[in-house]
Amino acid sequence: MTTIISGTGINTPSIEGVPLDTSANLPITAAYYSPVLWNGSTDRVLGAGQITQDSFTSATSMPLNIVCGDGQVYEIDMVGSYTAAAAGTDPVLQPNNAVPTTNIFTGRGLYVTNTTVTGLNGALNVNGFDLCAGSASILVGKFTLFTSTLNKKIIVDSASNTSTDSYKTNWAIEWNDTTTPYTSIGTVIMPIAWTGQIVVKRIA
Repeated sequence: MTTIISGTGINTPSIEGVPLDTSANLPITAAYYSPVLWNGSTDRVLGAGQITQDSFTSATSMPLNIVCGDGQVYEIDMVGSYTAAAAGTDPVLQPNNAVPTTNIFTGRGLYVTNTTVTGLNGALNVNGFDLCAGSASILVGKFTLFTSTLNKKIIVDSASNTSTDSYKTNWAIEWNDTTTPYTSIGTVIMPIAWTGQIVVKRIA
C-alpha cells in the first residue's frame, strides 16, 4: 500500500510508512525501475536493479544482447506460446552467443512428467544451459544466472508441454569452464518456433 507521510515540511511517498526517496538516499528511485532499451546495434548494460524486456515472434534464435561480467547475478523470466512438439532437443541458453568451446555441463535436480519423476546428478550432453528438460519449448520459466568466471551457473524453474506430456524442471546447471570470461548473457535457442516475452533483471 502506498501512502503519503509528512517529513521536513513536505509530503514524501512511502510504502508501509517507509520513505521511498529521502535525504537518506534509499536506492529506490524512478531510475531504479526504468527499463533499459536496446538500440539495435550494441549490447545493453544493466545496472544492479535495472530491467530490460524483448518480445519475439515465431523465433528459434533469440539473442538477449546484454553485456555481463565477472561476479554478476541476473534473473531471466520467460512466458510464451507455441505449438507443442514431440520431446527432443531441449531449449538452451548459449553463453557468449555461441556453442561453448568447453561444452561440459553438470546438472543436479529433477524433472517431472505426467507419470514420472526423474533425478539428475551428472554430466549433460547439451550445447548450453539446458532450460527445460525433455521439452522442445518453454511455456513459462524463471532462471537465476551467475556469471562469475570461476562459477558459471544457472538455476532453472520451468514448465512446458509436448504433444503427449507435461514437463516441470527444477535444477541447477554448471558450465565447467573456469577460464573463459562470461561477457554476454547469450542467445536462447529454441528447437521449435516460439512467441513470447523475455524479461531480464540484473540482481547484483
